[in-house]
Amino acid sequence: MINPLSGEFLDISATEFKQRFGKTLEGVAHGQPVRIIRHGRKSDRLVLLREDELTALQARAGSPLEALRDQFDDMVARMQTSKARTAVASIGSVQPTALGQATQRASKRSD
Repeated sequence: MINPLSGEFLDISATEFKQRFGKTLEGVAHGQPVRIIRHGRKSDRLVLLREDELTALQARAGSPLEALRDQFDDMVARMQTSKARTAVASIGSVQPTALGQATQRASKRSD
């Protein structure tokens, strides 16, 4: 079976797909992923592959929510340092002049 992630698609035009519908579907049934290109444009591409291949691809991709949870956990872990705790403890106790000076320093760095 051909791995659809390997880029080994059979590229055909939409017209050719219509003309060779049965033969094309037979190839897909035997594991040949097909990329149908409409009007010769990259933005108008469709892919045919077996359902079990799609299921395998989806399983490898993972859940978007799971990825966000992992990113959040990493961010929280990076915030659990003594420097971060000291910074959080000082929130609200910064003098306006010190805040103004920090703003000026930051704006000079971005120039």
